[in-house]
Amino acid sequence: AHRRAFSSVALSRREISIEKYHDKYHSCPPVMLLHGLFGSKLNFNSFAKAIHAPRCIVADLRNHGSSPHHDDMSIEAMVADTLHLMDEIGIE
Repeated sequence: AHRRAFSSVALSRREISIEKYHDKYHSCPPVMLLHGLFGSKLNFNSFAKAIHAPRCIVADLRNHGSSPHHDDMSIEAMVADTLHLMDEIGIE
């Protein structure tokens, strides 16, 4: 059964809010879901459960959902946050 874990990951003096849907008995590569403009990780609750991925990470990008506000909201900054998040949680 999939379990959901809520957490935040510190990204060099800023945080990004994530949810992990996982089955602790599987070690397959994870699926990462990122929302679009005006979205949040909550947009993916049903989908993350429905795809039955043993490991699924859903993130709120900066200035979205549960993640804090930042002055820089550029695509480059959000890409850097995403790459840092992947490093922090061990996704290659």
